[in-house]
Amino acid sequence: MVGMVENYLCIDVGTNSIRVLEKDSSGKVTRWGISETETPIHSAIEPLEPGRAALLLLEALDKMNTVSRDAIFAVPAFYSFTVIANEVDPGLIPAHPKTYFLWAYPARDGRYFLSATPRDVIDRYKILAKLAGLNFLGWEPESFSLARQFQKIKERTLIVDPDSRSTTFTLIDRGEVQYVFRTDFGGVSNLGTCPTHSLKGYVWDVIMNIAKEIAENKKVDQVLISNSVFNVPNGLQKISS
Repeated sequence: MVGMVENYLCIDVGTNSIRVLEKDSSGKVTRWGISETETPIHSAIEPLEPGRAALLLLEALDKMNTVSRDAIFAVPAFYSFTVIANEVDPGLIPAHPKTYFLWAYPARDGRYFLSATPRDVIDRYKILAKLAGLNFLGWEPESFSLARQFQKIKERTLIVDPDSRSTTFTLIDRGEVQYVFRTDFGGVSNLGTCPTHSLKGYVWDVIMNIAKEIAENKKVDQVLISNSVFNVPNGLQKISS
């Protein structure tokens, strides 16, 4: 019976693509799809435009022939402010408490990893879901979805997740997010010319130099490249809120 279906959609809106996974009630992926565009969907300086994003999302959903209309979204790191704190203190966030959603995750050392995301950003995601004919079940910072994909790794690991117009660096310690950093260098970054490198090679050098610096400062055991565009949506779960 259709009413018995408990599938749900896991959606990651990247800078130049929208990635969608459909999972069943056990979390197993049953379908997947992606829509890509040459022009940015959003970035650190260009907010999400729900109408345009909805059209791209519908392209993916139409190709997938999805069963569910219930959706969970991953929100990019460039929308959130993060900090490690000894207590859950909204005063650490450089904004009025009523303007953002605060996520607080207890760490094993007794401290907290705080992630604050503006409410107007989430409102845009809710509008996007509505325009695409979806039920907005919830959202989660993409760093936590990504960490779930690497929670079995015991070493302190830096995950380098390059997108078309930005790269996110997430430090994970046994499934816990310890640190998040992002840069606007990405796959199509326009850095001009470099006498000794191709543009692509130069961008990659910049990204890897940032990774090495973080690894040294944060005592990282290993650095991994998130080479699957579905790592973030695959980490989303229905229990997200």
